[in-house]
Amino acid sequence: SRFGVDHETFEQAFDDLGRALGFSAERPDKAWGKGPDNLWCLKRDHYLLVECKNQVKAEREEIAKTETGQMNNSFAWFTENYPGANASCVMIVPTKKVGEAAGFNMPVTVIREGKLKRLVGNVQNFFKEFAACDLMDLDPATVQKWLNDHGLSTDLLISTYTEQVEK
Repeated sequence: SRFGVDHETFEQAFDDLGRALGFSAERPDKAWGKGPDNLWCLKRDHYLLVECKNQVKAEREEIAKTETGQMNNSFAWFTENYPGANASCVMIVPTKKVGEAAGFNMPVTVIREGKLKRLVGNVQNFFKEFAACDLMDLDPATVQKWLNDHGLSTDLLISTYTEQVEK
């Protein structure tokens, strides 16, 4: 996953990433024509709701009103379809500044290019751990340690790779 690639390729790669890390993942917007681009179930009743704006020009300074509106609509879809569940809302976009006429109806964080590259690098390093071990002898505690070491555990995913938006 990287900025500048076709949105379909990017969203599918992000879906594949979620599954590779052991999360239940889906693409509601592609499957039903509504909802977020990507949705991962991080743990019981806690989801990662993602809108991908990876094709936005890197030099763009602000998140547009239409983009915040899309996130607001995706979150409304989520609350309707997953009553009682919580969502961490994330936009993958080159900027963290929200445009003057734009606004979110809930807390939203962003993943910008530097953090996305860090995520990709950490995922690659995580999977390299498996090359040197006997898979028949691998226990869940070891895999969890590797997830923690590479910033990929459920608790670290949002805090490690996202940033707060600015008005």
